[in-house]
Amino acid sequence: MSRDPILVVSELSKSFGAIRAVDAVSFEVERGEILGIAGPNGSGKSALFNAITRVPFSPSQGVVLFDGAPIHRLPANKIAKRGVARTIQRESVFAELSAIDNALVTIEQTKRARRLDQKVALAERAPEIVGFPATLHKWKAGTLPVSLRKLVMIASALALDPLVLLLDEPASSLTVEEIERMRLLIVALQRRGTTILLVEHLLSLLMAVWDRLLVLDQRRMIAMGPLADVVKDLVVIETYLGPPHDRAAVGTALTLGRVRADRGVQRDRSAAGAGRIHRVFPPQRAWQIHAEENEQRCAVALGSVEIQDSQLA
Repeated sequence: MSRDPILVVSELSKSFGAIRAVDAVSFEVERGEILGIAGPNGSGKSALFNAITRVPFSPSQGVVLFDGAPIHRLPANKIAKRGVARTIQRESVFAELSAIDNALVTIEQTKRARRLDQKVALAERAPEIVGFPATLHKWKAGTLPVSLRKLVMIASALALDPLVLLLDEPASSLTVEEIERMRLLIVALQRRGTTILLVEHLLSLLMAVWDRLLVLDQRRMIAMGPLADVVKDLVVIETYLGPPHDRAAVGTALTLGRVRADRGVQRDRSAAGAGRIHRVFPPQRAWQIHAEENEQRCAVALGSVEIQDSQLA
C-alpha cells in the first residue's frame, strides 16, 4: 500500500460488449512518483489511460480516486481541471496553431487566469517548461518534426497545471538524442512535483526513470513493484518466457514491448556466425536485444535464454 497515494484505481474495467479492454485493474500511485506501465501491444495500457481520464471513453466498472475524491463519474474536462492530464500515443496537436496557441486552447478551459494577458503569459510559459525552442514558438505545430510536436502536446497538458500527468509512449519515433532529452524532461517534471504514469515500449527509458513498474497482459495487471521483484515474478516469467521446456523457442514472444537496443547484446562477427546473438542473458535482469536486420523486431528477455536472429525475423 502506498503511504501517500494521490491516485487510487480500484477494480477498473472497460467492456465493449463481450470484449474486455481493461479487466479489473487495481493499483495506487504515490504522490510524486513515476509509475512505469509495460506490456505488449493490446495488453490494455492505453485503454487504462482512457478509462482513468474518460478520454475517449469512460470505465464500465470500478472506482478512481484522485487526491481522495472520486473522479470516475466526472466528465473528462472536469477530471482535467481537477489536475489529471494526459497525452496520447500520436502527436495530437492543432496543426494550424502555434505552440503557444495550442497551450492557450488548454488554458481557456481552466480558471488559472481571467484576463487575456494573463492567459497569454501562461501559454508562453508552458513551451518553455518542456524546452521547446523559443525561435519556433509561432510556427504552425503541423509543420514541426515529431519530437517538437510531442513537446507541444506535453506543454498543452502542462498548461492545465496537473498534479498527475499520464504520458502515453512519449519516446516513440524519437532518435537516441531526442529520447535522452525526453528522459531529462520527465525527470525534471517529477522534480517539479508532478506525479507521472508512463506507458512506454522503450524499456531503457522506463528503467531510467521509473520508481515502480506495473505489467499488463491480456488487459489484466499481472505484476507491480520494483524491477528486481517484477522480473522474478513467476507469473511474469511464465507469461513472457512460456513454460520452462518451451523457453528456448519463444523468440519474439519474449517481450515486454518493442524496444531499440543499444546495450546488453554481443554478436558473433565471424563469417560463419554473422549476425548471431551469442550472449546468454542472466536471470533477474531485463536485457535489450537488437536485431540488425530489422530494427523494429526486438525482445526483452527475462530469464536465462539464448536467442538467435532467426527467432527475431
